[in-house]
Amino acid sequence: MNDRPVVGIVVVDFNGGERTLGCIEHLHALTYPADRTRMVLVDNGSARPVVADVRTRWPAVDVVETGENRGFAGGCNAGFRHLLGAGGVDHIALVNNDALPDAGWLEPLVDALAADPTLGAVTPKVLLDRRYAFVDLTSPTSAAGAGDPRQLGVQVVAVRA
Repeated sequence: MNDRPVVGIVVVDFNGGERTLGCIEHLHALTYPADRTRMVLVDNGSARPVVADVRTRWPAVDVVETGENRGFAGGCNAGFRHLLGAGGVDHIALVNNDALPDAGWLEPLVDALAADPTLGAVTPKVLLDRRYAFVDLTSPTSAAGAGDPRQLGVQVVAVRA
């Protein structure tokens, strides 16, 4: 018998398409015991929902359809309500639909929660995918003004590639 905590995993989708399917595929490769996870996909009123694909490929994934875009927080709340209404979860993990989690990402989080009962939330280290370009901006700085020791540089408002 496995005594690991049961973790509900919430993925919120709004027009994520293939990104969302890739996320769920990665979540099915977790090293955390599959019988100790409950996965929920919340479709937040997508114009082209992936709900049918998810139900066909992964029938164990619960699907919640909000019928409208409630934003990320509203989608998460719908996932929470579903998991808590179904009962039997010890923790809830939120995963962005464009994330591709490593197979072992969940164990250290669950272990950290078990080791310190005063913790209310934990998060993994999140890294950008290699497809993103890193840009290093440098600029000269100048003193902020009388009595203000800060050195100020350039404020970046937007970037386009």
